[in-house]
Amino acid sequence: MWSMYESLQRIISYQKLDQITSGLKFWRTRKQFKVRLLFIYKEYHYDHELYAMMRFLKRHYTNVEFLGFSPEERPRENPGLSSGRLFRALNDFKPEVVFTYEKILAPVEIDRIVQTGIRLVTFTCGVHTFAYGGMRSQQDAVEQLRRHALYLIPHAPHLPALAREGVNAKELPFWYEPEWFYPIEVDKVYDILFIGDIVTPLNSNRLDLLRYLSQSCKVTLASDVDPGLKNVTCIGSTSNPHTLNKWINQSKLVLGSDRIGDHESLNNLPGQYIFYTDEFFMRQRVYPVMGAGACYLVERHAEVENKFKDGREIILWDGYDDLVEKVKYLLRDEHECRRIGMNAFSKCVLEHSVGARVNQFVKFAINP
Repeated sequence: MWSMYESLQRIISYQKLDQITSGLKFWRTRKQFKVRLLFIYKEYHYDHELYAMMRFLKRHYTNVEFLGFSPEERPRENPGLSSGRLFRALNDFKPEVVFTYEKILAPVEIDRIVQTGIRLVTFTCGVHTFAYGGMRSQQDAVEQLRRHALYLIPHAPHLPALAREGVNAKELPFWYEPEWFYPIEVDKVYDILFIGDIVTPLNSNRLDLLRYLSQSCKVTLASDVDPGLKNVTCIGSTSNPHTLNKWINQSKLVLGSDRIGDHESLNNLPGQYIFYTDEFFMRQRVYPVMGAGACYLVERHAEVENKFKDGREIILWDGYDDLVEKVKYLLRDEHECRRIGMNAFSKCVLEHSVGARVNQFVKFAINP
């Protein structure tokens, strides 16, 4: 028999229902955020970091208001379509700090916020650090970023370029929700799980990766697109974090790829003068996967080596042949996989949970 909670999930999204329950005032004792914070975001149910941050703030703080927009209300090419709602929120709540998860404001909105004396903070969850949605040129994008009190980015190698442009930027790595992603005791039904997009230009290398690996190993793919490759079984995608956590835990190994497949889509902005030359970009996926206790494999690159120890908390590979060799070894050694997965889980709980990251964010928001 369906519980009321399960029945509601058939009507509205998991994220929407979770936000409602997280916002209940009787949930727990909360402390007051030191400044009046308006949190602005655009709905995207696959972004677990976004909803993890919101649920943490709702559960632990008062003095924070949330303003969410649907993709239709705030299209990338015309974010000012819904300015009226934002201006009403500014007038009603009178925030001291406005935080936008992703760069989703129109120039007229930035003008209103800055001219009112409100501190404006934004975060980007992708590699497009030197761009801003809806701007006519990269020069306009950078000019608007200069007007922010603080710009938070997950990719530290971009900080020097932003500093040269006069943008006040700091690193804020990605994070995960430990109540969603954690080790569970389930049978291992998948040898290798790959999660994510395989068709957009930034990820265009992934199809070749899957094609090569599947020549000698069975791969399960969690994605919207089935590539139709032999030895690759597509199980679709899910925005429910508990379902994703189960898939991760059902896998002996989880494979990732941080390689940027095609730079052309990054380097075609009007008037572009800051170009992307990164070979790798550490993706959001790494933290929930490792927080779930997975034995995770990804390409060797400097950023991931700065966060995790190869052979202890993660397995890093150099080229396809090295990957295949390490996969075959790990599939034969269940205890080694478990050791690495549990070390990853411990590291993520300690350093990369949403609570740890929000503590960093709070300090930044109050003293940008």
